[in-house]
Amino acid sequence: MPKIEYKSIKFQQKSLELIRLVNQVVEEYQAQGYELTLRQAYYQLVARGYIPNNERSYKNIGNLINDGRLAGLIDWHSITDRTRNLRSNSHWDNPADVIASARYSYLLNKWDGQPNYVEVWVEKDCISLWCIIKC
Repeated sequence: MPKIEYKSIKFQQKSLELIRLVNQVVEEYQAQGYELTLRQAYYQLVARGYIPNNERSYKNIGNLINDGRLAGLIDWHSITDRTRNLRSNSHWDNPADVIASARYSYLLNKWDGQPNYVEVWVEKDCISLWCIIKC
C-alpha cells in the first residue's frame, strides 16, 4: 500500500528523524525478504542506540508509527501484525474441488501409539516456529 496522507500531522524534527530511522530499518529487512513486527522494529532501534529500552519508549514508538502511517510517512504494510489474521469461510467452485482440498487436509496422527507425547509452548508468538515433519 502506498504512503497516503489521511491526516495532517505536524511532527517535531526529532519525531521526523525517528520516522526516517523506522523506515530505514524496515527497508533493510524488506530487502532481505523479512517483515518486521512493531516489537522487532522497536528492538532494532534500541539495539542501534537510537532509543532507550523501556516501556515508555515502546509505547512512544507505537504511537509514532501509527501517526506516521496516518500522515503518509510510513507505509501501512511496512510493519506486520502477526497476531491478527483474516478469517473467512472456505469456498469452492464445485464438489470436485472440495474433495481435492480434503485430500490435503487428511493426515494420520503421528503420535498415535508412541510412548510419549511432546508439546513445546513459547511465550511470544514472534519466537514460535511451526515445523511439519514428514516421516
